[in-house]
Amino acid sequence: MQTWAVRRTSPSRVSLLLGTEPIWAAIVGVAIARDTVALAGCFGIALILAGTAWGRSLEQGHRLAPTHHLDSRAIPAG
Repeated sequence: MQTWAVRRTSPSRVSLLLGTEPIWAAIVGVAIARDTVALAGCFGIALILAGTAWGRSLEQGHRLAPTHHLDSRAIPAG
């Protein structure tokens, strides 16, 4: 399913998605293997989520920013 999703989105979103893989591994480990997550692991998860949220906001801001096309024929007023 991940491969399907990766093909249908932008490279920047793919990198953000793949950056969360350690979180998914921790979730699966806790759910299936009954692993425990120490305080350092929780802090790492929080950092990954914060970085992903920040990256998404930057990526979305970049997408919504107006593009400026420079016309090489234009002569600046002076």
